[in-house]
This record gives sequence, C-alpha cells and structure tokens, in this order.
Amino acid sequence: MGLAQAFLVRGTMDVVAPTRVVDDRDARRLVRRFYSNFATTQEVSVALARSQHALSKESASEDWFAFRHLSR
Repeated sequence: MGLAQAFLVRGTMDVVAPTRVVDDRDARRLVRRFYSNFATTQEVSVALARSQHALSKESASEDWFAFRHLSR
C-alpha cells in the first residue's frame, strides 16, 4: 500500500498523488495550478485535468501526467 492509499484507508475522501517519482519543480507548478483551479471548480478531478492540460502546453515535461486523483 502506498501513501495515497493509506490516506484513503484512514478516511480521506480525495488524494492527488504521482504514480512515480517526479521533479520537485514540476510538482510545485502542478500543485499551484491545481489549487488555483480547485478554488474555482471545487472538483478535484476537474481541477487536476485542467492543470495537467495547461501545463502540458507550457512545458515538454511529462511529469504532469504522473499525477492521479484517487477517491473513496
């Protein structure tokens, strides 16, 4: 069991986590964009998808797509 799954088992409703090691700078950019999108949508999956899409246009990095939304 990974850390994301452990949060879900303990009662967290939603987790956004990478499926592999990602560059810290890329993760920081994604999280900043995610929270900005989440503030307007209040939907985790929508905010994550919008963030990944926008960042994929700005950078050649593929780390954006390592992040997944897990929910209970």
